Amino acid sequence: MYSFEGNYRLKRTVNLGGKQKESKELLLRKVANDRKKRDNERRRHNAAILLQKIIRSRIVMKHVKDTFRLDFDHDILKYKSTLNFSEDLFLKNIKRLIFFYQLKNDFYRLYEIVDIISRYIDFGDMSFFHVFPSISSWVTCRFGGILIETLNFTSDIMFHKKIFGLLPDLACSNVFLISSGYYKELCLYICKNETSFTPSIMSLFFKTIMNPLKHFLMSEYLVQKIVLSEFIVNFFVLTKKYDDLLDSVIYQLKLFFSNIIFLRIILDINFECFLEQELLWILHNILLYVVDSDKKRLILSSFDEIDLYSRCVSEILMQIFKKVRVPMESYHYDNSDNESIDNVQSITNYKIVSEKLFFELNLTFIFSTEHIAEIIAYVSPSTVVSISKFFVMLMEIWPSKKSEIMTQLVIISTDTDEHKNINILFVLWERVKLNIAGLQIIENIDVCKNNIFSTWNDEWYTMLLLFELYSRILMTMIDEEFIDLIKKNHAFYDIRILVDFLKDLSYALYCYNEYSETQLYVYDINWLNIVRLRNVVTRLIHQLFIRDSRKQFFPHDYWLMTNRFDMSIFMPFVISEMIKNHENYNNKQLPNSFFGNEGDNTLFSMNILRDFPFYLPFSVRMHILRNLIDYDMDKFGHSDSWNIINRFYVTIRRNNIFNDGFESLYTIGKDIKKPINIVFIDQYGLPEVGIDGGGITKEFLTCICKQALDVNFGLFHETSEHMLYPNPHSYACESSQLQCFEFLGKLIGKCIYESVLLDVTFAPFFLTKILGKKSYLDDLVILDFELYKGLMFLKRYTGDVQNDFSLNFTIIEQEFGKTTTIELIPGGSDISVTNTNRLQYIYTMADYRLNKVISKQSYAFAKGLFDIIDIKWLSMFSSQELQKIIGGSSLPIDIDDLRNNSVYGGFHDNDPTIELFWSVLYEFSVFERQTFLKFVTSVSRPPLLGFKDLKPLFCIRDGGDDTNRLPTASTCINLLILPRYNDKATMKR
Repeated sequence: MYSFEGNYRLKRTVNLGGKQKESKELLLRKVANDRKKRDNERRRHNAAILLQKIIRSRIVMKHVKDTFRLDFDHDILKYKSTLNFSEDLFLKNIKRLIFFYQLKNDFYRLYEIVDIISRYIDFGDMSFFHVFPSISSWVTCRFGGILIETLNFTSDIMFHKKIFGLLPDLACSNVFLISSGYYKELCLYICKNETSFTPSIMSLFFKTIMNPLKHFLMSEYLVQKIVLSEFIVNFFVLTKKYDDLLDSVIYQLKLFFSNIIFLRIILDINFECFLEQELLWILHNILLYVVDSDKKRLILSSFDEIDLYSRCVSEILMQIFKKVRVPMESYHYDNSDNESIDNVQSITNYKIVSEKLFFELNLTFIFSTEHIAEIIAYVSPSTVVSISKFFVMLMEIWPSKKSEIMTQLVIISTDTDEHKNINILFVLWERVKLNIAGLQIIENIDVCKNNIFSTWNDEWYTMLLLFELYSRILMTMIDEEFIDLIKKNHAFYDIRILVDFLKDLSYALYCYNEYSETQLYVYDINWLNIVRLRNVVTRLIHQLFIRDSRKQFFPHDYWLMTNRFDMSIFMPFVISEMIKNHENYNNKQLPNSFFGNEGDNTLFSMNILRDFPFYLPFSVRMHILRNLIDYDMDKFGHSDSWNIINRFYVTIRRNNIFNDGFESLYTIGKDIKKPINIVFIDQYGLPEVGIDGGGITKEFLTCICKQALDVNFGLFHETSEHMLYPNPHSYACESSQLQCFEFLGKLIGKCIYESVLLDVTFAPFFLTKILGKKSYLDDLVILDFELYKGLMFLKRYTGDVQNDFSLNFTIIEQEFGKTTTIELIPGGSDISVTNTNRLQYIYTMADYRLNKVISKQSYAFAKGLFDIIDIKWLSMFSSQELQKIIGGSSLPIDIDDLRNNSVYGGFHDNDPTIELFWSVLYEFSVFERQTFLKFVTSVSRPPLLGFKDLKPLFCIRDGGDDTNRLPTASTCINLLILPRYNDKATMKR
């Protein structure tokens, strides 16, 4: 309270006791609590005022609505008694109805006024706006909204007719009514009342749909977009039972809207909210619009129309794929055929949509030859991006149709008809060349991954399609045709630019191997695009590398990318990781991201080593292999030469070497990698005296392999160039023979394991099969040149293949006088070879001869080989390199290297006999050097990495002073026993 002395301020309270009653913290807390209480009180007061206001307004509103209802009922009753229709009075009552209308309480009032207005309009044959010329757009919109909402509330057909009589005029007066669910409610209505439709109802319903579309035809584009998009998103999802209605509607739409407007509006629709099946029906109805049903051809006739059409279809397909996309972890890599051993990256083809629905919707038109040709006819720099995305998404959604699509594209791309000016390959390549210049692929890992993600857009689809097309062309061409194409076709002439980019792109794609969906969606990327791109790039690079291996068109060291790797870090790291994953595999543990899809950021180098081993020199990979084998040999007791417990003792009769070896060693499995002590039994049944320090084992391995690989032994055949491949006859597939193949694989693995070279040359297609890959048509030259020539003649034949050759998809095999007909494909005996399918016949025939007939034998051989040498270790090498590992280098014999890695027994380096020996060896021809090397080591080719890897080293031992004696050799220990010759002529002779 204020004092009456005029002093309104409170007097200060002075405490002279010197003691503070409250601490500062308590005082501040008290002040804050008091403030909070005052705020809460203020909020409660304001809330009470607001609540009172709302309640009062509701009460007043209810009172006003009730008053309006009474007035409305009074006017309707008055009209019924007088039948005097007053336009102003009914307009006033329409406004009242809009104000108080509630579906549950006021439906009968709406029924009354609609009935009266409809009767009046029908009687005077007028439109709604003739009756109410001064009605505002807001009133028409609200009244139309009430009618459309009420339509699905009642099943009264007569009332429906009256509503349909009013709705077209109301919808044409205000586009806002269209955007407020007009077509949505109409679509719901037809779905609910399909059985009760009569011709009269259908006629009115059709007008209700079409009149707004006609009315807004000449409006600005934004208005057209609202009206047509509302119709499309609601009516284009209707299923097949409404085809008659949609056919009529679409026929009218074609008359009203240009193709450009129609397709542009569709492209602006957000399809993310639709279900998979709804998207398919939308696609079906779009095709109804753009396809001439009689001629089965597109009605589109300009580059802009094709561009919009391609973009529309690909966007719908993209949304379908997103709806049903398979989680990333469900995708696995498996590039092999059914009998393959190795697993390399590829993507499983998932069934995206059901085939039944696919055929029901008549979507097969998309994949027809005519349709593809029509699309490609409009390929140009302005349309190539949209058309590329169109084809890529088609192949993603329906993988089973990929072959058909690519076949059509290949035929058109490689057509040499000079009258045809359409070449999609050329247009794709020109577009990609522009993009290559704009993409920054650099060495930094983080920048690489971010750059790829951030620059992903529809331009990447041109790359995907170009790479797929290139890959398919390489599959269908022989080497000579490809070389010829490089010279003539501009897209192939610049192949160096393409491969340079592919190498950089492959490096960048593998820099960051763990693609999370979250990261990809930040850039609006479907994760499969990255995975697909990586696999297409991998496949294409491998195809080009193989072509270059056979018909070299790049420099010798072109494929190397050693500048990207620090070998001092790379090699030890890779070796340790491969050992760790090898141990995990042997212990039945899952590898930690090595050779898998997901991986740590630092493991990209190992993924490069797996998929692009040719980026690294052969010597580097051999060094890695030898280190891995040396580590494995230590595990199996090779480092402890005195450990007799960890050895296998095997007795072998020289006249029965293979059978004895098989019986003794086949059943021990991987233990064959352990040291083996061999005791040979001579022809008299007596054991040969000697200590096996490695030389006898080498002799055993070379002798048993020589016997098994002899064509007379029956396991192998040889080509005209004396290259070995498995016996293709059926008896070679019997279990006993397959065991022999498996055992031989173990022996070859043992030779690699212990650095024993064999004087043998395997056919490249067989080694390719061993490495888990398939051979192709060019490899048939080695196996059967006459068959190859015949197939090439068939491929280039210009006449009628079916009538002139009478071929079908079968092959006749003869064994032991018995003839057997084998179908190359299911039902092949009933399928004639024609000009259309002759490519399929040619490649199926080549696949049968190169792959299928030796698949079981190759599998058994590979199983044995990989029991000794891990498949992942050998997958670092090509078939040509594997041949080098087995049989030695094809390089000329370097005498200086041999001399620098030789040892002597009884001689010294400057001994006259030694000087004479080396001088004669220097004068030998290439053939003489090979013959000499075979004499002392049993192999005519030098070791892969030079004579320093010859085990044991080449040794020359003193053979005494008798110059009439001939030199002798012990190939098992690489030993030459050389008498002390005094002159060059005697030495050379």
